[in-house]
Amino acid sequence: MVRYLQEELTFSERRACRAIEIDRKTMHYKPVEKDPPELLKHVRSIAERHPSYGYRRVHHMLKRQGVKMNLKRLRRIYREQRLFLRRQKRKRYKFEGPRRPARILDGHNQLWCMDFMFDRTKTGHRLMILTILDQHTRYCPGIFVRSGFRFRDMQYALDAAFYNAGKPAGILSDNGLEFTHPVFREWARQKGIDLFYIKPGRPVENAFIESFNSTLRKECLRSNSFNDLDDAAEAIERWRKNYNEERPHSSLGDLTPTEFVKQLR
Repeated sequence: MVRYLQEELTFSERRACRAIEIDRKTMHYKPVEKDPPELLKHVRSIAERHPSYGYRRVHHMLKRQGVKMNLKRLRRIYREQRLFLRRQKRKRYKFEGPRRPARILDGHNQLWCMDFMFDRTKTGHRLMILTILDQHTRYCPGIFVRSGFRFRDMQYALDAAFYNAGKPAGILSDNGLEFTHPVFREWARQKGIDLFYIKPGRPVENAFIESFNSTLRKECLRSNSFNDLDDAAEAIERWRKNYNEERPHSSLGDLTPTEFVKQLR
């Protein structure tokens, strides 16, 4: 019909297509050539020999072999032949430890709570911050800054906290791998420390450390720009001492945590 309008009525292709309401693209459509079986076999053989290669790398290999093929065409072949490597979902380590028994705290070192925070230096290097707090006295026995925490780092940090404030009867944390790892749990058992865990996805069950972290971020992290890890550690340690010795708490009768601990003795 388009050809008729063009030849008999001297319509342009655009006008003819508009008159009979069809897309101009259909006038120039060419059926996609079927992929030669030899080519499909060759692509499959490469994919099977190198299952971790993506279609882009295979495309480079084909170019080096002198095979001319559009990248989109190769991607279509990969999809149709189901050659894409299926990524296996990594199994998450799940652990649900004992919950903290519901009892009223009335003394020092009965229960500590701990958590991790994250920040960055001026140059973008990650800072991983372990915060520890006595839930009853609000005393902070230690804040430790690393680029990452392994078991030895956890052991060093807690031993330093024990030196500062004594050893707690129990520690409450979330279900992070650093806190639930079998090696860490065995270490705590040997120290005579009970480990308690909040329900996954329920940070409100560790509200004291969450509130403490919020205060640390507001009063220290946001107001400082750290050059490096050591600079961050020094600034955070200054803030910790101020928090323990000079900052009164309304929940402690307007005493500082240090004063409140002395009052309990």
